[in-house]
Amino acid sequence: MRYVLHPEIVIDWLTKRKHPAEFYLKLETLLNEKALYCAASSLSHMESYFVAKPEHRSWRQFLSQVQIAKTPSYLDHQVLNQIENLDNYLIEQSAKAVDARILYSPMDLQVVNDILPINFIDLKAQYHQMQPEIEQAMDEVLNSTQFIMGPPITQLENTLAEYTGSRYALTCGNGTDALMLALMAIDIQPGDEVITPVYSFFAAAEVIALFQAKPIFVDIEADTYNIDASKIAERITPKTRAIIPVGLYGQVADMQEINAIAKQYSAKFGHKIYVIEDACQSFGAEYQGQKSCHLSDMACTSFFPAKPLGCYGDGGAIFTDDEALAKKIDMLRVHGQSTRYFHKYIGMNARFDTLQAAVLNVKMRTFANEVSTRIELGQRYDTLLKDSAIILPIIRADRASVYAQYSVRVSNRDAVIKYLSEHKIPTSVHYPMPLHLQECFNGLGFKAGDYPVAEQVATEIFSLPMSPFLTEAQQNYIAKHLLAASK
Repeated sequence: MRYVLHPEIVIDWLTKRKHPAEFYLKLETLLNEKALYCAASSLSHMESYFVAKPEHRSWRQFLSQVQIAKTPSYLDHQVLNQIENLDNYLIEQSAKAVDARILYSPMDLQVVNDILPINFIDLKAQYHQMQPEIEQAMDEVLNSTQFIMGPPITQLENTLAEYTGSRYALTCGNGTDALMLALMAIDIQPGDEVITPVYSFFAAAEVIALFQAKPIFVDIEADTYNIDASKIAERITPKTRAIIPVGLYGQVADMQEINAIAKQYSAKFGHKIYVIEDACQSFGAEYQGQKSCHLSDMACTSFFPAKPLGCYGDGGAIFTDDEALAKKIDMLRVHGQSTRYFHKYIGMNARFDTLQAAVLNVKMRTFANEVSTRIELGQRYDTLLKDSAIILPIIRADRASVYAQYSVRVSNRDAVIKYLSEHKIPTSVHYPMPLHLQECFNGLGFKAGDYPVAEQVATEIFSLPMSPFLTEAQQNYIAKHLLAASK
């Protein structure tokens, strides 16, 4: 790693030495390794400072050892004339030209040594923490050779049901399969309508369309990014068969109101309108004291590796208290079989992998602690970033988010992401285009402006690093640079 020394650091190093001795010893080492630079634009300032000082000899010796980062020749003079703090700007550009980091204080040196790299999701740290247990669990499966629907599947389903409070938990191939199985279980038909948020991952709308049913989009809340429950009733018709609210970014939607709306219109139309919670991002979250996945007729989740509870491949599960639905889903996920080679339904091959179940059985042992850590980290982000131009996620008082992502909004997203990237901070833009504007839904006749909240959010929102292994120092570093970038 290379460093461009800010002039104040050089002056302090050769004169005052107000920082700990270990800092200067580290600088000496870096100087000998030819890893320290001074920006050419700052040399005259430092020369004029030292010329009449006793330390002038030390300055000249330092100058013979330090590397010089030249001012890039491509800088536009018209732009330079408009820069308010030209000295700092030139130092920044010189540092960028030699792929170096600017050293303003000892903390910046500590950041590079002790904080970077920052992973967006630190799966490697999690694996290393539980590596012996995971390897043992996978080895047991390999030795058993029961790779499909082996005993770890039953163990996991029992654990998941107990954790959520659901009567039944049925694993399957992935979160999208879970949504498909849920719609198959209620016998969704072409022309049926299913209500879902217009801003979310594609899967819920996708499976609706795959059954030739019609996705009915509803705009989102501007602060939680979940479906705006107050706008659902106006979209319900006699063709409505289900509502699929999504627990986006780890916070559950307003399930009490959504369930009440479904019950009201079920009675009005004389057929049941099912509520299917898409909990692919909210497994582990809570709503009014109850766990996500136990808040409606059915719930679906994903065990994609980056999820709060992720396996080492694809995986998913469906939850319900309804015995008839559970029995049907159990058959549907294995080609609709009632017993082997006897098929009651047209189903699909959506079985969960035994090796992945073994991984999740180990991960479930520490999952509650990881959820608590995620909540602490989310709240700490809130504290670090408050009172700024950054729009922070709002967690309702009756809910606990699992912070599948920590997503913020800024008006100058591209510039902020570029700045963070230059400081080695990874980010991700989830869902840059709302569902109604996706090309595959052109036939539904939507246009820009139909869902204004979602459309605005999609241009401003992005996600910061979040995992139970994010350190306090890393969060401080992220917040410092995000605040700087968003001013």
